[in-house]
Amino acid sequence: MLRTYSKDITVTANTAIPFNVDKFDIGNSIGHQSGSGNIVVRSPGFYEVNLDISFTTPEAVTEPVLIQLYANGVAIPDALINATVASNTTYVDSSFNTIIRANPGVPFQSVILTVVPNADINIYSAAIGVDQ
Repeated sequence: MLRTYSKDITVTANTAIPFNVDKFDIGNSIGHQSGSGNIVVRSPGFYEVNLDISFTTPEAVTEPVLIQLYANGVAIPDALINATVASNTTYVDSSFNTIIRANPGVPFQSVILTVVPNADINIYSAAIGVDQ
């Protein structure tokens, strides 16, 4: 079980959101280093992934902001936030929940999960949970 979060951070476009505080990091099948954007899944199986985020953009944008979950660099189609930010003073509260199948394949090979925005964002709060 993993629960990790960040508050009051800025993330640039196409960069994994770093999670700065590990609330729970229990067991050997999932791991995370505080401050990293990588969540490491070490064991095959099915995992539930939940993301809650409150964010805005540094300036007003006309295109939707996309926040996507990736597994080893491959987008997970149903783990996507697609939000329009009305102004850089308006926060968007959003979330996604999905179940992924981690199949590392080769023994001792891990699956790396990342959450990546397509635009620069200012995050008030972002929390992710991964449970087997």
